[in-house]
Amino acid sequence: HVRIMAAGRTSYYVAPTTVTDDYWVFVESPSATRDDIQRIYGKWLVFQSTTRIDATWKAIYEAVISGQLQAPTAKCSTSKDNPNAGPGKNPSKVICVYTSREDVELVGLQLVYLVKGTIRYKPDEATHRDMYAHTHKGPVTTRTLYWNDGNPQISEERKL
Repeated sequence: HVRIMAAGRTSYYVAPTTVTDDYWVFVESPSATRDDIQRIYGKWLVFQSTTRIDATWKAIYEAVISGQLQAPTAKCSTSKDNPNAGPGKNPSKVICVYTSREDVELVGLQLVYLVKGTIRYKPDEATHRDMYAHTHKGPVTTRTLYWNDGNPQISEERKL
């Protein structure tokens, strides 16, 4: 679920690797409305190593705040072990960048240019059905966007 920040609350950057008492750090666009939050359809997933997660989160955080990334909200996993991340110590972390159904491709293209790597889209329907890569046989994401040396390529949408 998406945490909705209190109206007027100041959001500030926190390095995810320094947080050990919560699973996530969050950012919400200053221009996001309650309607934007209620229209969330799913999220782009950006997987990063623990050595790169702080820098990648800072870039996404700043892009959400500035409006460069037209996502209403995003969250990043922290150093606290999360049972949904799979068994054992997972060396990678994830950033979730939320979108409406209408903005899946727009936000995906903005995001892939920002991170210059592969990202995957997971509709909230899959999360609500407890579909995680370590517990579900078959795909849990419906789209993949590849950086491809500055020429982004998006996969065809697939059914779950």
